[in-house]
Amino acid sequence: MNSQQLNDWIQVIGIFGVMASLIFVGVQLRQDREHAMAQTFLDTAASFIDVSDLVISNADVWVRALDGEELSAEERLIFEQIALAWYRRRLSQHNTAASLRGESNSPRSTAHTIYNHPGLRAWFDSNYPATLAGGFTAEIRHWLERIDTGDVTPPGEKSYVVR
Repeated sequence: MNSQQLNDWIQVIGIFGVMASLIFVGVQLRQDREHAMAQTFLDTAASFIDVSDLVISNADVWVRALDGEELSAEERLIFEQIALAWYRRRLSQHNTAASLRGESNSPRSTAHTIYNHPGLRAWFDSNYPATLAGGFTAEIRHWLERIDTGDVTPPGEKSYVVR
């Protein structure tokens, strides 16, 4: 075997090595993405459980606050914390769906929930004023305005279940 043939064989072996490493990188990227998606799902489930636990342990406050009833200072604090946890979970769901699918229906369903509950609407309006621009909050405001003006059919029956 002359030096040219040896050089050709070395190049062929090198090409196979590069191809094998590219395949390995592709498999590794796929596994990393699947792992990240699974972790996101677990985080979302844990967040849902946390908010549900807050609501269950303070159900009387949650229901009265959603209906816009008068609350004591302590009850108001409890409601504020539950509402904030609920809103952040909805935001997280929205961001996850948008990054995985490129779209999310969270703003519309969140707006429906806010619309159906006067206490939650008052909380949202005081904590996320219309002057707050951009993103998830702006999309919710957009849907609330459409519901308020009759461009979109108001949501059906109200639910006290955390979604």
